[in-house]
Amino acid sequence: MASLAALADDAASPLRLVVALRSDFLDRIGENRIFADELSRGLTFLRPLDRAGLADAILRPLDLAGYRFESGEIVEEMLSALEGVAGALPLLQFAAAKLWDGRDPARRVLTRQTYAAMGGVSGALAAHADAVLQALPTSQQRLARRVALSLVTGERTRAIVDLDDLRALAPGAPAEVEALVEHLAAARLVVVQRREGEGPTVELVHDSLIESWPGLRRWLEESKEETVFLAELRAAARQWDARGRQPGMLWRGEAMADARHWRSRHQGELGAREAAFLRAVFALADRSARIRRGAIAAIIMILAGLVAAASVALVSIRRAQTRAVDAATEAQHEADRARVAEQRIQEQLDVIQSEQAARHASDALVERGQSELKTVNQELEGALREAQAESQRARESAATAHGLTASLRSTNAELQRLLAQERIRSESLAKERRKITTELK
Repeated sequence: MASLAALADDAASPLRLVVALRSDFLDRIGENRIFADELSRGLTFLRPLDRAGLADAILRPLDLAGYRFESGEIVEEMLSALEGVAGALPLLQFAAAKLWDGRDPARRVLTRQTYAAMGGVSGALAAHADAVLQALPTSQQRLARRVALSLVTGERTRAIVDLDDLRALAPGAPAEVEALVEHLAAARLVVVQRREGEGPTVELVHDSLIESWPGLRRWLEESKEETVFLAELRAAARQWDARGRQPGMLWRGEAMADARHWRSRHQGELGAREAAFLRAVFALADRSARIRRGAIAAIIMILAGLVAAASVALVSIRRAQTRAVDAATEAQHEADRARVAEQRIQEQLDVIQSEQAARHASDALVERGQSELKTVNQELEGALREAQAESQRARESAATAHGLTASLRSTNAELQRLLAQERIRSESLAKERRKITTELK
């Protein structure tokens, strides 16, 4: 990078340096600070070529070399085949290279026969890939299938795979894998890259190969689930290995169960890193299972102890329930006796209240008798005073009439008789009152 930058570091020099880089490698720029700094000063993004640009890409190199197409219809067919194709340039590059290999030097033309023989633009890469595979021995073809599937992600894009991981596909013959990769690279189906400080990596020459090669598409469909799983496994194993193979990075639960199920059906070889990752996953699952079994056994023992304790507690509870029932029965009897005693007390209270009512009535009667007696006494006293007054008048008028004296005596005697009767009556009432008071007490 320093040497390249030095080529054009003098502004007065007529020499200029142009670097072309595919857009899917832009993230690699940051790996070298000098390169990133220099490139960012004059970075330009090239848009995909339109139909006219593709026509120039096909025709102008031929003009410079003094060649032409046998028919202009070939160019139109190529442009129609490339229209709407993502990544059309690599596909065009491959088709153009095949046409150039089959050119007619005598007439200096690219012939329709060559174009038809390679199957047009879309069939050129597929036909070439099929021809490369058919030239391999049967064992190499099976190994090529495993290699090709390893180079495709679950999203049908190119995967960058370490060559060491591909060697693990044939543990007994890693050299055979290396020879196959070199053969595919020479046939322009894969690209091998080597970076400083790291091992070589392998990837397909372009994403268009995934869609344009029917054989690869068929393999992907046949092993769709396996391809997706292998992509996930490679990513997980790479992270696990990069972080010091920490147990926290291992699959658990449903992911582990899926891995065990896949491994039971998959008979092919895995990369050393992926195989080590799965062994660690299964070992962790086995340890977890043993721990769970131990925990379950401990829980069973604890539950057995709890059941025994519960049985003892149940007996105690039943005894307590029996005692509680007996106590409730005794309490009910006590409540019945209390109700009977309450009824008796209520009856006594009723009797007392009746006696108090009678006593109040007797007191009222006595008071009424005393009032009447007082009234009678007052009347008798008044009559006595009146009689005394009459007697006095009679004595004073004794001289008036002897007959009146006799009459006055008779009246006085009658009054004395009445007064005696009233006194007797009053004494009788008083005795009756004392008797009633005594009975009430």
